[in-house]
Amino acid sequence: AGISGCTGTCSATFPYGTAVTLTATPDTGGKTAWGGCSSVAGNTCSVTLTAARSVSVSFTMPLTVPVGAALGGTFTSTPAGISCTGSGGAGCSATFPYGTTVTITAGAIAGTTAWSGCDSTTVTGSCTVVMIATRQLYAGPGYLLTVASGAGGTVSSSPAGVSCTSAGGAGCSANFLAGATVTLTAASPTGAKVTWSGCATAIDTVCSVTMSAARSVLASFSHRLTVTVAGGGSVSTSPAGITACTASTGTCAADFAFGSSVTLTATPASGYAFSGWGGACAGTATTCTVSMGAATTASATFKTVTSLVYTGPTTALKGASITLTAKLTAGSLAVSGATVVFGFAGRTYTATTSILGIASVPLTAPRTAGTYPVTVTYAGTASYMPSSASGSIKI
Repeated sequence: AGISGCTGTCSATFPYGTAVTLTATPDTGGKTAWGGCSSVAGNTCSVTLTAARSVSVSFTMPLTVPVGAALGGTFTSTPAGISCTGSGGAGCSATFPYGTTVTITAGAIAGTTAWSGCDSTTVTGSCTVVMIATRQLYAGPGYLLTVASGAGGTVSSSPAGVSCTSAGGAGCSANFLAGATVTLTAASPTGAKVTWSGCATAIDTVCSVTMSAARSVLASFSHRLTVTVAGGGSVSTSPAGITACTASTGTCAADFAFGSSVTLTATPASGYAFSGWGGACAGTATTCTVSMGAATTASATFKTVTSLVYTGPTTALKGASITLTAKLTAGSLAVSGATVVFGFAGRTYTATTSILGIASVPLTAPRTAGTYPVTVTYAGTASYMPSSASGSIKI
């Protein structure tokens, strides 16, 4: 022992005159080439150490291209090694150094050339492999598969050939052997839903096509917009998808194209006002625009419109006993149990509305003549909009 498992440059010291046998272990199917040995037998190299010695070993891997005779034409490799016709022959096999990238180019072919066994292919008929193992390729008549991928995801194929993004380009089309079943798989970093067209079968992110002719497949990516409504009103979207979503409808949802802008419009029912948005939307404007870069949720709240009217006195004597009153209604109905705040002569007073919607505060009029403003406010609740009123009392 002295050298074991060497994968680069290795060295060891042995006694003078020692006969050393080196054994190379190529990957499956590989061949060994030695340099600097006293003798070579297959994967072994022998040296007798009567001086310092240097030995080299390299590995090659075989590549075979059994092409279909119906193709005709020629097949050549870069680097050189493969040179054969569509009818096969000795030139259709060669060995290449381990790790070499080899490109096989088809020339003078009638029809579409498709490959199997390649690491990558082009629609012009070339095949590329990296020689880290024994490789056997096949070229035969085929058809072109073209894929369009919408924004928000990618599409790849098995067998290899298609690797497509929304930017398009060479990776979105490839030739496949006639009769082959190609499986396309969509992936989205944001979890977008994929919708297919042009597939023989499609389940979730997977689409299958049989190459009995040239095929075109479209993968569209979308995210879901979910809307909830509270109170009396509705929400619709542009572009269309959600129409007149109300509290009674429950949760409404629709899918929109990845990255698209969707405008939500809130429309109050009679007797209601729009109170505000929640979720991805904010504010009290009746429209909100969201960008569908991910699954999105929005909520809209509508509240009953209220009316507050000051019904108290407009004149009073100095120091007299007076009662400030106001009436709170929602449409034709009185609002009872509501808190109303009066502001008068520099002070505030709180009162609760009766069953008739009347709030009242007894007090003593100022002892200084003048006209005193009266303010009345109702802050609203989760169901009712706020409202206010004003008046004045001349003393």
